Amino acid sequence: MLFRSYLVICPLFGVTNKDIQLVGQEMKDGQLLNHLQSTGSWNPDISRMALADLSSLNVRPDVKVLDLWAKPDGTPVSATFSGTNTAANGTKLVDIEVTYTFSQVGFPQTIDVPSNSPIPSPTK
Repeated sequence: MLFRSYLVICPLFGVTNKDIQLVGQEMKDGQLLNHLQSTGSWNPDISRMALADLSSLNVRPDVKVLDLWAKPDGTPVSATFSGTNTAANGTKLVDIEVTYTFSQVGFPQTIDVPSNSPIPSPTK
């Protein structure tokens, strides 16, 4: 298996080689993919992973897991981040789940130049 975890994953998830491990190969959406999962040493920026500012949360996730599915050549296909904190009685205090889907990885992308005339925001 060719997988360069630092080069492929780190820019988005902040994962290095020591932060991720191979779970095994799985069939997902008709493709044989490598399933990787974060280790206990991974310490993500929760706000970045959840795509929202969570800095004001009184209770933080105490369990943080990143599952990543990649092609045998290391190209990422999808990922799921979950962050949870559960009380002793089983009540979920924090329950975050975000799914990422990757497409056109490694292909050049076009970024359109903004027009000179900004579009005003709608008014109430």
